[in-house]
Amino acid sequence: MVSTPVSPEPGTRLSDLLSDLGEMSRYTWMGYGYTDGEYVTDPEVFDGLAYMICTTESSRPGFRGMPLDSSIEVALETGWNLIGVMSGDSTYYDFASCEVEHGGRRQAWSGSGALSHSVVWWEDETGNLQNDGLWGSKAGSDLFEADPSGLNLWGGFYVWADEACTLILQGSAKRSAERRLAAGESTAASRIRLFVEQGSTRDGWIELGLREDCSFGRDGYDVRKPPFPAEGVRISIDHHDWPGADAGSYLTDFRPHGEALYSWRLSLSGANDEDDVAYLRWFDVESIDPEWYVYLIDEKDRAIDMRTSSYLELDLDGSIEKMIAIRMQREPWDGAALYTGPSRIQAIHPSPSRGAVSVRFSTGKVGRVRVSVYDVQGRLVERIFDGEIEPGEYGAEWTPNLSGVASGVYFVRLETRAGADSRSFVVIEQ
Repeated sequence: MVSTPVSPEPGTRLSDLLSDLGEMSRYTWMGYGYTDGEYVTDPEVFDGLAYMICTTESSRPGFRGMPLDSSIEVALETGWNLIGVMSGDSTYYDFASCEVEHGGRRQAWSGSGALSHSVVWWEDETGNLQNDGLWGSKAGSDLFEADPSGLNLWGGFYVWADEACTLILQGSAKRSAERRLAAGESTAASRIRLFVEQGSTRDGWIELGLREDCSFGRDGYDVRKPPFPAEGVRISIDHHDWPGADAGSYLTDFRPHGEALYSWRLSLSGANDEDDVAYLRWFDVESIDPEWYVYLIDEKDRAIDMRTSSYLELDLDGSIEKMIAIRMQREPWDGAALYTGPSRIQAIHPSPSRGAVSVRFSTGKVGRVRVSVYDVQGRLVERIFDGEIEPGEYGAEWTPNLSGVASGVYFVRLETRAGADSRSFVVIEQ
């Protein structure tokens, strides 16, 4: 997603602007704009807007913004708009200096009004317009933080407008990308970040958690999830229960402190042409106060302790939307037995082996676990672990009696209340 690097003549189309790339086609490069709620191929180019560029590996271009020396007024439609901010080689644009004009009245970006207090961008190094990158965003008072490392330097941004209005990009609103200015007044959040991946596609970052400077319901920290033109695995925070125009899918959702229980509902769907297992991964749970219990409730109503696990396997396809929930609560889980992930043999090392074999395995439920070694005929060679354990990851070791165990292929089988798994390995006689 790139900004318009010039002041184009009226009637200039994206293919005219980027004619050095050759003729636009799906074999070379494609360009898209966003207007009236739709992505448009080869749109007319305007100051202050941004465009999606999709290229083949052989024709990947480089883009560099031009300095924005004077203010530009950009007419925003109701809903999503792609905004391009032009900047120099070592500057980024300070959105906190923007103004909004609505109904003949100007106001600061940070005030209440038609424009949402957030900017969103897409980070995808491949530039292929496939859903294999991740979203980034800044909202609320975070826009005043001067660290530019989280901004899409010299790129384009999604901006949401509740009503049609005018965004005024100030020419002086540039900051050095090579130094750090004093941060504005913002409160660090206790947050969890999540993304989902399936085959070659992935989607995120979803952010949710607690802040002192936010409120219940939609506020400046609740960032909508922008539309994306390509098919692929999807994840969003579901707020279709919110009233009126606030209803929809969200990228971030923060709540104020003071409650004993918080719950977020997430919506997931898979890629239509992917048969691969999907993986939901989460990060930064350690930023949540340790007095909080943090659980993920999957579509089977199993509670997964997010502090002891970091991912969940999901069976997703493009035709079925699945809903899961994340809960933060003061009391430990009092429902069904905790589930921390699938029962799985994580690793067998070394293989091939001339001596001791180390087996790493995990179980998702409290209960009896057995780990056994079998030969290729399915005969039990030795049981190397048998006992009652808590959910988590464990290890066992097997030292074969090489005088009685022939060289060949063997299998480790894991049996637990949460399921079973097996994996092969090779023994070589010394």
